[in-house]
Amino acid sequence: MISGHFRVFITDGLVRDVVGLEAVGLPVYCAGIIANSPARNGPGTVGFPVVLGGVTISPGDILVGDRDGVAVVPRLAAETVLARLAAVRAAEQALDAQVRQGLEMPDFAEAVLKSDRSRFVD
Repeated sequence: MISGHFRVFITDGLVRDVVGLEAVGLPVYCAGIIANSPARNGPGTVGFPVVLGGVTISPGDILVGDRDGVAVVPRLAAETVLARLAAVRAAEQALDAQVRQGLEMPDFAEAVLKSDRSRFVD
């Protein structure tokens, strides 16, 4: 079972005072930065689905983020995703080891580049 609550701010909008947010340890994922302050007085609702970046997020869904972005795990898929996580981590570690040993292009990437799914533009 997955549990725990962490504070993070995720918005399709803009934020300000990134230095201040980082100073208090609040991770922020946003569409950009702006010098103007946002409105502080609603309107707002809590406990309803929202759409961020074209993805619907429902109450209870799990959001996992790092410097590369945010992934949304629907609450009802959490156990399935957790069960697959070990295999994903193992595959990533294996590819990382191959890159450290000199691999420049994984077979799957080369296959995509040679397929009709890629188009080269001069």
